[in-house]
Amino acid sequence: MKTNYVAGFFVVLIMLLIGCIDQNSNKFIELKASDILGNPKHKAFSYGGYRGKTRDDVPTVKDLEEDMKILAVMGVKLLRTYNTQQYAHTANLLKAIRNLKKEDPNFEMYLMLGTWIECEGAWTGNADHTKGNSGNNKAEIETAFAMAKENPDIVKIIAVGNEAMVKWAVNYYVTPKVILDWVKHLQELKKQGDLPKDL
Repeated sequence: MKTNYVAGFFVVLIMLLIGCIDQNSNKFIELKASDILGNPKHKAFSYGGYRGKTRDDVPTVKDLEEDMKILAVMGVKLLRTYNTQQYAHTANLLKAIRNLKKEDPNFEMYLMLGTWIECEGAWTGNADHTKGNSGNNKAEIETAFAMAKENPDIVKIIAVGNEAMVKWAVNYYVTPKVILDWVKHLQELKKQGDLPKDL
């Protein structure tokens, strides 16, 4: 009888240990973009957490944490942003998600970083839609690169250009070649091992 109790105790102990290992495994870090895209368990949302009338009024990390909690309850697990470096929104959003993951290792929110690509002379009367705004576009891509490299458990996708090829965006649209050049650049960084291969 005593042997059965001891054996039962060890079975329960082993089950608890296995359960702890499984619960504490970093299962979210291992997800790839292909695991997330098109997965009904990972609802997506195009997100700008601005609360003021202009994008210069950047939401605080605390504001964004509140939004993340609300979106998570709604089942949203993937957010698409609009730019990386022109405003502090995306940097604050990464901080907010990181804070929530520290509070709860099982908190799950991923980003599709939008990189704002525009033409040379965007927002002026002299827009050249066949060329990119080299200063802005390079800064967007470099910032996306740094964010993806520093946050591989959160940043799973980089969207190059978002709405940059639609002709109704008369102030800034670019030809497909401008976008494709940046996509090739990022793909090359992946081949070299500078970015996660599953990004």
